[in-house]
Amino acid sequence: MSVFSESPRHRPDRLEIQARLLTIEELLVSGVSAPRVERELAKKFSIGRRQMRRYIQQVLANWQDDSREDVAIRREKLYRMAERLYGKAYAKESLTAGTYPPERTLTGS
Repeated sequence: MSVFSESPRHRPDRLEIQARLLTIEELLVSGVSAPRVERELAKKFSIGRRQMRRYIQQVLANWQDDSREDVAIRREKLYRMAERLYGKAYAKESLTAGTYPPERTLTGS
């Protein structure tokens, strides 16, 4: 009996692939190196590193295509991505809103 017959291959659907690409994109934008993204997410998604390299190449190709777009559209996409990253960090309480000391409030009281 083959080892491969006990675990059938899982073929991700379009939504799952888009979620993976978005995760890769967010990590790359936040400054994580491509080799580390490849290594860590290959384990997380239980896929081969070659497939993960293909996903990373696809994200980079998408960025290349986006760079040909109008500057205002690119800026808006970056704002949305930054807002999404901030929202995730805020939800995890790893980033909190700034507070003013009692003697320095916006109303001056």
